[in-house]
Amino acid sequence: KFVVIQGEPGSGKTALLELLAHKTFPSEGHIFIPTHLRILKVSREPVMMNLTLWENLTFGLQQPIKFMEIARVFRIVKKLNMGHTLRLLQKAMSREQIVEDEEKPMGFCSSNCFRDGDDDDEEDEAEEDDEELEEEVDKQASCNEDDNDHEFHHRFWHAQMNHTELAKIHLARAFIVNPEVMVLHKPLLHFSPESRRKVASIIGEQVKNRGICVPESSRARRRPRTVFMSTESLYMLEELG
Repeated sequence: KFVVIQGEPGSGKTALLELLAHKTFPSEGHIFIPTHLRILKVSREPVMMNLTLWENLTFGLQQPIKFMEIARVFRIVKKLNMGHTLRLLQKAMSREQIVEDEEKPMGFCSSNCFRDGDDDDEEDEAEEDDEELEEEVDKQASCNEDDNDHEFHHRFWHAQMNHTELAKIHLARAFIVNPEVMVLHKPLLHFSPESRRKVASIIGEQVKNRGICVPESSRARRRPRTVFMSTESLYMLEELG
């Protein structure tokens, strides 16, 4: 199910989401969600941990991460149009900061296998937008020549991200973990109208296909997915269709 909770500020949307996520419990009555189902609450504001970009994205996945799961992470990043995040991940993989599965399929060897030509124009545009940030971070790197690549990536990747990209990382992490129940607090708040439509369609796909970038052929073998999502705006509800 895809359940959208709409209401004015102070109407209790946040309190209801806290109850659904089992962060708080009702003083009367009860809310029942089977204990074998994973519940993940995604806060309104992006939360980044003091880890590398890759570790932030894959936080919550069972370790070690298999090659096909690494491929899925890259596909989700591309699906959300996270061009700058994708480039940083490719740099991390080239520096061997992302460990590849020794049992990877024949012919698959790096993040290059997740690229295609469809988004070349968008990526070129994004690279131009990010050029100043990358130059600034390169300056910081030159001042820290004694630091190894891992330490540089660990300390400075977030300096290259604007708030919208951080919000997408925050949301992508939830799609990557793929819980049975997802509780989203105003997930469209930080995006432009065009991006909101894209993100809303991906949330819908999470429910319909029981996961993002997972095989449609195995849908019947996966548990159903449910998303609870809050919003204040009727306009955003109309965009959801």
